Amino acid sequence: MRFIDAADVHKYIGGIFREAFEDDEIGPKLRETGIVLQFRFSEPDAVVVVDTVSATVTDGTGETGPTAGMSTSADTGNAYWQGKVNL
Repeated sequence: MRFIDAADVHKYIGGIFREAFEDDEIGPKLRETGIVLQFRFSEPDAVVVVDTVSATVTDGTGETGPTAGMSTSADTGNAYWQGKVNL
């Protein structure tokens, strides 16, 4: 999949987490981790921050620092969350 821009990355990769937070089984488990994940993507450049405590997905503007991070191209990040790439 080729992403057009940062909004596209947020829509699809961020959407994975938005849906997970809403899931009755996965959501509570995800929130229990208590971590803040920051993804720095390239091609296109985008930052996606997943705050499992507040169950939010943002671009990280004005937020506290992450507890874990990942940097990769958006396509590789997308393939990772689909189980197609083992980092």
